[in-house]
Amino acid sequence: MNSSEHALSGAEDGLGTTAVRAVEHRLTETREALDRVREEVSELRKLVLDLVAKTVTTCKKCGAAYDLFSHHYSIGLFDNIVYVKCPQCQTSMPVDPRHGVRKD
Repeated sequence: MNSSEHALSGAEDGLGTTAVRAVEHRLTETREALDRVREEVSELRKLVLDLVAKTVTTCKKCGAAYDLFSHHYSIGLFDNIVYVKCPQCQTSMPVDPRHGVRKD
């Protein structure tokens, strides 16, 4: 190998190393972005589970479970308190806007 071929070979090794480092850097950035997305999905999952916990209720009288969003058969307002009626036994239950149907 003559000196120009040796110099060219060295340049290719330098470019190869640079390309590998660039790919490694991009891979690290992608992993960090994926970790951020996983954290956001985890937070959204917690919010959804919290919302479901607030909207799914069980009747105190008959034990029927139902979703307030899907089964809002009867919603009434009396003394500034919202009540829903159980779709099975028609028992009125007060609804707390922060916690769903009151259990007391």
